[in-house]
Amino acid sequence: MQVPIQQTSGPTKRTRAPRYRRVDLAPFQITERDLDVVEAVGRHGVVRSTDLDHLFPTSPQQLRRRLKHLFHAGYLARPKVEIASAMLYLLTEQGATLLAARRGILLSPKPDTIKLAQLSHTLDITGFMVAIEAACQRSVALALEPFPDILSRSPAATRVASTPEKWEVNIKHRGTSYTFHLRPDGIFDVCHRKGAEKGDPRARKYFFPYYDKLYAASWQADTTEYMAIVPAKQNLTFAV
Repeated sequence: MQVPIQQTSGPTKRTRAPRYRRVDLAPFQITERDLDVVEAVGRHGVVRSTDLDHLFPTSPQQLRRRLKHLFHAGYLARPKVEIASAMLYLLTEQGATLLAARRGILLSPKPDTIKLAQLSHTLDITGFMVAIEAACQRSVALALEPFPDILSRSPAATRVASTPEKWEVNIKHRGTSYTFHLRPDGIFDVCHRKGAEKGDPRARKYFFPYYDKLYAASWQADTTEYMAIVPAKQNLTFAV
């Protein structure tokens, strides 16, 4: 007796890859744009997928597909937290190795167990920095130079320092001397492209942003400490 063949109607349902567990996907070729994305994530620390939309304003759907492949291939991590329906991304050890091998860029990976309080602060800084970077990308006259690039052309002693983004400042407040170790939330410069090409030192302006929600208990100490940034900047050993 012949067994009837059961026919199915409609397209075959595609299985979606899990969000936070890596699986083997089809092999893919790392492109220069993929390297740009991995580098952007590494420079900013923790990045929303919507932040990357501003830095790579082409097709959001294509960007999501590449982010999916970069995650499942191990170059990026996804903390198990969603902020306003946006996926978060971090640089992994494998991603840092990729950047070092392909571009000679040394960036530190971030743990995907970052604490929620630290995450909120970091995302606030990332949002600010992404807005500045995206604005410079749209400008024909201005360019943003991130801290790793500034560090690469700094004196040798600064490049090999364990914390080159941190410096000591001595200030006096109400007759008492204090020593602070300043570490801003970011260091970057914005330069006028034509002036920088001509070597004009006035073409670069350096910025040291510091973000604080100004809680009452910490406001006075933070304000006193960071009022010293302007005079301290004069003693920096960056290539300013």
